[in-house]
Amino acid sequence: MHYIVANVAKAWANWFPYRKVAELGSYEINGNLIGIFDNSVGFDVVPGPRVDVIIKPGVIPEEHKGQYDTVIAISSFQFCPDSNLFLNQIEQLLIPGGKFLVTLCTPECAGGHRISIDHYDDCLRPTKPQLLEIFNRFEHVIVYETVPEYHKDFVVIGRKKL
Repeated sequence: MHYIVANVAKAWANWFPYRKVAELGSYEINGNLIGIFDNSVGFDVVPGPRVDVIIKPGVIPEEHKGQYDTVIAISSFQFCPDSNLFLNQIEQLLIPGGKFLVTLCTPECAGGHRISIDHYDDCLRPTKPQLLEIFNRFEHVIVYETVPEYHKDFVVIGRKKL
């Protein structure tokens, strides 16, 4: 995770009280949330470093459903072949009123950031209006764009309806 996204996660940890955090797409590629959030559980579709629970796309084990007040997904949303599966996972993990933070590359940063992990290609690049539509099942959704000198990400925050 690059420093801008790490700073967003640190700010989130300081601004919002949390009890238990689920990290979707936790496989450590270039950094993770260790040291930012205490009491976090990592979920991913492949085994590897920082993965506590291996899941199938769209399927959350029963013992984890409704157990988290915060879901964090740093640069993993763009790898999901079906955005609804990813949103279902967020919804299943969160308690009612639970908050989420999702980051992903903007369409402008698509060149040079495409990688493939098995059959999960880094290819989902929605625009800001598309993200607002995709996340419309949640409430208080805000999408903003980071403005660093070399890399632009979208940050999506919101909460599960009560």
